[in-house]
Amino acid sequence: TDPKTNSSDMTYFSNIDKPLNIKKLDVSNHPVVKGILKKLNIDDKTVDNVKIVYYPEGSENPLHSDSYAIKDGKAVKFRDWKLTAVLFLNDNFDCGELVYPNQGLIVKPKTGSMIIAPTDFNYAHYVAPTMNGERFSLVFRFYENIYTS
Repeated sequence: TDPKTNSSDMTYFSNIDKPLNIKKLDVSNHPVVKGILKKLNIDDKTVDNVKIVYYPEGSENPLHSDSYAIKDGKAVKFRDWKLTAVLFLNDNFDCGELVYPNQGLIVKPKTGSMIIAPTDFNYAHYVAPTMNGERFSLVFRFYENIYTS
């Protein structure tokens, strides 16, 4: 997919003809995750679906939105998430970029870096195929108010 493509030409949640080869491990209740949230002063009740995501060599994640799908030509919300944060756990592989075509943004994973983005259909994104290695990330999903008062 060309990152410069106009958003009106896109399908935001395409049907996947083949199963994804990525693996996800829920770590929402892990003490390290709880510690990270506490250190960042984030109320853990606003966090959902914290996962380690593993992309074996050759795997990818096609264009999608984290909270919306397209049904009968209209955007339909299927999750109440407002933000997704991706913490890159390694960078010893080729390709595997996180691409936001509507924004013209291509993020090359760098160990320890993080990207935070809205989950709506305007921020549809994909992960390019991972080559010459494996890709690991820690993904957090947040509801609207992520900070404690």
